[in-house]
Amino acid sequence: MSKVFKTIDPKLITFRSWNTHKTFNRDYDGINSSSLSVLVGKKPDSISIASSSRNSEKHFSPVSLESPSTELKNPNGIYYRTIYHLADKLYYKYANEPIYSFTTNETYSSSFQKFENQFPIIDNEEITFIGIQQKEVGEQIKPGSVRIKTKSGSIDGQYFSDDGYGNLHSETVSSSWASAGSSSVLVSSASNVGNVFYRHGNIVVTTQDVYYKNLARGVGVNNGFYLTHQSTHKIYENEFVCETQVDELNATINNSIMISGSDNEDVIGQVTHSLFSPYVTTVGLYSEKYELLAIGKLARPIKKSVKHATSFVVRLDF
Repeated sequence: MSKVFKTIDPKLITFRSWNTHKTFNRDYDGINSSSLSVLVGKKPDSISIASSSRNSEKHFSPVSLESPSTELKNPNGIYYRTIYHLADKLYYKYANEPIYSFTTNETYSSSFQKFENQFPIIDNEEITFIGIQQKEVGEQIKPGSVRIKTKSGSIDGQYFSDDGYGNLHSETVSSSWASAGSSSVLVSSASNVGNVFYRHGNIVVTTQDVYYKNLARGVGVNNGFYLTHQSTHKIYENEFVCETQVDELNATINNSIMISGSDNEDVIGQVTHSLFSPYVTTVGLYSEKYELLAIGKLARPIKKSVKHATSFVVRLDF
């Protein structure tokens, strides 16, 4: 085995990774938009509905003081109340308590997002919950890549984008406030319409502004919205430097070196020459048990040098 196998020095093995991004453009019309899920959430009326409290354990039960048959539902049958409490518990209610929340304002939490928590808590206030398919999110939405162009009513054509920290802002309001000389804090607060939760691929419109609260609810060709975002996929690369010295791996296993009709015992004369050196066409990576794990094909055969060490770099991306 020593003629064709050599152990790679661990120092010559490198592992690294980097993020790649893919852009997606979606046109949501509320009818044919399989890659997006847009649902309405509503804070229940505390007077008539038992599950209105943010502390209730009955948010996901259809049992309430209001008849289940008349309680507001989304087209897929999910109650408005359920969507409201889902978003609240996932992201807002425990925003500063990492143990309970998927997204937090605590700087040292792994799920840190410096987002503005303006979640509505008054009876009958509504939110819009936009969910993006996981295959179009990857590991997370790339922060700063979300942009929505609404087709809804009087705000048709207006743009909304995220700031990279989880806040969704109206570009129109941000521009007008900034041009008026307002501070960055005022601009951010005045233009905030919701949040983007990158790791889950969810967008929540929380504003109660009479115009902007419906920015993503339109139905039909002339309503709805356009959504652009980038997904994130981490690429892992293993690099192996296969180094051979002048006196190593000078044999060949190519059958063409055998003399025809010699019962594989005699080789052609060129192989016995002192300056013979094989051409390398393939590099194989094997386990300690000589199990073939990967094959690297060279673009063209490379003659192994009889004067200098030769190195072949094999990179595996996945």
